[in-house]
Amino acid sequence: MNIAITGHKNGIGKAIFNLLKKEGHFVVGYDIEEGFDIEDVSTQQEILDLSKDYDVFINNAHSMNSQIELFDMFFNEWQMQDNKHIINISSIEKLFPNPINNPQILVYTQQKKKLWKKAFSSIANRVEDRKVKISTVSPSLVKTALSDMYVDRNYWGKTIPMMQPVDVAKVVSFVLNHELEIIDITFTARQT
Repeated sequence: MNIAITGHKNGIGKAIFNLLKKEGHFVVGYDIEEGFDIEDVSTQQEILDLSKDYDVFINNAHSMNSQIELFDMFFNEWQMQDNKHIINISSIEKLFPNPINNPQILVYTQQKKKLWKKAFSSIANRVEDRKVKISTVSPSLVKTALSDMYVDRNYWGKTIPMMQPVDVAKVVSFVLNHELEIIDITFTARQT
């Protein structure tokens, strides 16, 4: 498959990018480190223009409302195409009211919840005029640069286990390669 992904240079996006390439997919990434600032509307349009003939768009990078805006753009372009798949990377935080208790993470949590609601309403409200597959992948705490900045290691990661980015990549691969439309998959690491 031909796959486009945002935020492929670090963390979860990098793990997804590398795993899908290893599986033999053609994968192209768009990252702020390469000049693709998804907050810029013209950059969003450029990503759509460069990727609209691909099979899959993995909406990974987060920056305020940009993930929601990119979802809308791809959905509007692909909604009547049954050979397309949009995979949104959200967060288990959509289910909880800011358990990390950090103002910066609160904004992140609210945006991930909005993305999840937007994807779900696009499925629920457009049953007859939608062919594109839409999936939301929602991991719990993952060891990334973001979690390193904002997470209290004395609590999170000790009492609540953390996943590695490759764990999320494996779930994305499962969703991508499954014949069914997996609308939402929320998961966490287990204490060992």
